[in-house]
Amino acid sequence: MVPENPNFAWENHEDEDGVEREYACADVYLFTALYKEAGDIAGKGQSMELYGPSIKGSWVTIDGKSLYKYTDACFLGLQVLGDNVIPCFEGASFFSLQEQQIYSLFTALLEKIESIGGKKVENENTLVFSLSDNQKQNAIFKALNPEKVRYYVFDTYDDYALVFDFETEKTYKVGYTKNEDDTVSVSTEMEEVYMEYVTKDEKKSLDSLRSRGTFSAIVSILEANETKINELSADIETKAGELSTLTTDKENLTATIEGLNTQIEQFNATISEKDEQIAALQTFKDSAMRAEKEAVIAKYSKKLSAETLAAFTDKIDSYTLIDLRKDLALTLVESNEGLFTLENGDSTPGYVPTEEDASGLTAILAKYKN
Repeated sequence: MVPENPNFAWENHEDEDGVEREYACADVYLFTALYKEAGDIAGKGQSMELYGPSIKGSWVTIDGKSLYKYTDACFLGLQVLGDNVIPCFEGASFFSLQEQQIYSLFTALLEKIESIGGKKVENENTLVFSLSDNQKQNAIFKALNPEKVRYYVFDTYDDYALVFDFETEKTYKVGYTKNEDDTVSVSTEMEEVYMEYVTKDEKKSLDSLRSRGTFSAIVSILEANETKINELSADIETKAGELSTLTTDKENLTATIEGLNTQIEQFNATISEKDEQIAALQTFKDSAMRAEKEAVIAKYSKKLSAETLAAFTDKIDSYTLIDLRKDLALTLVESNEGLFTLENGDSTPGYVPTEEDASGLTAILAKYKN
């Protein structure tokens, strides 16, 4: 870091080649709080870096050489060179300063910040202040470093600050509380914390978590959620077991139903077969019955007129065999009142036709029927 008043001067230095050259010299400050290796910068080669858009000048010829002559430019930074890199001017390098000079710089800087609006009240272990985060950070720094620089305050939050201890090379958390008058009390009691290197996205996630409370509180919430998740997982396993049992039962019932359906199909096939047999038998029975009825009607062919017999034939299916016989016999009697007399001349009564011709003893007995 180049301070506001860097004690800039042009100084003559004799380089290793024996040539004395004029160099632009200025004070710079190296911060070694986070990286001790920054202390190794002292004695390293240096190259000044210029901001491109600010460069002004023109090409000129000097001693027969074409060179670019700068007339104006803005310094962008002072670049540290590695041991194997030769600077443009071999004497260009960094020089070390004493720790007291560094502390003096910080003290002056903090006093200037306080003059802007900071307010301090010191006692044994507490510093009370109000104002911005930067002023809080600077006030904490002075409270922790009353005589020499030991602690570096590199971050502040709503109720604590993070500091680095140069002596122990450890990082600590320093808590503070806000007062009713918009001041803040900071305790010097420290709790060791540990740094982790995270990506931009990871830092964004951590900041989002931090905005919801302390990490301890978040961990408690996570543990509670983890317990709940474990309980739900156990319930899911139980339900999964029940589901497995129900699935097995369903499969068994499905197999049973399929077996019953197979039996039903077999029974239906058997019933269908029986129905076909019954239909065939019924057809045979109906044919046989019709033939028997027609035979009964045929026996009256000589007794009743063809017209009368045709009327019986048309309704033959509506008659039972017995009813057909009754109606034919009744019709015959009604159509021939002398049917049961001996007026036919052959001494044989004109009886109703029988089912079959009498023979043998039946024929002999038939002669004596009334």
